[in-house]
Amino acid sequence: MEQVSQAEEWVNEYCGQSFTTVPGGVKAATLEMARFYMNMQFLVDGHIKEFPIKLETIEKLCKNYLKRHKVSITYSSSRSDFHLPSRAG
Repeated sequence: MEQVSQAEEWVNEYCGQSFTTVPGGVKAATLEMARFYMNMQFLVDGHIKEFPIKLETIEKLCKNYLKRHKVSITYSSSRSDFHLPSRAG
């Protein structure tokens, strides 16, 4: 279950949000990442001899699943938006 938690954290961090209702793409990405983490643990523990799939491959697949769910933060280019004395009420 730790691998699933790690995968959920990766997905949430990549998307910039947490999900209460989980869309299909988020489920798919979480499962792929959890499978990768589990296989890496099997490799470290000696249960499998090799695991040729690289993290970059899994990340590319997951990012494709998640492209509709990633939050974009817009930043203001106006200095006055961040001048705290002028924003005091």
